[in-house]
Amino acid sequence: MYKNKKDNRIKLIKLEKNSDATVSRNIAIKEANGKYIAFLDSNDLWKKTIMNLLLLNIN
Repeated sequence: MYKNKKDNRIKLIKLEKNSDATVSRNIAIKEANGKYIAFLDSNDLWKKTIMNLLLLNIN
């Protein structure tokens, strides 16, 4: 569960049944409304600065 539940940029999507990563990601992409989307899987570890670094390199 994410820490800052007051951040409206983060949307928690609960699926009714377990699905593989492809199904889950496709649902997330359909529900997304921002310019960019990022996935953080349970086996990933991100430093606090990773999103800023990614955005700097995209722009």
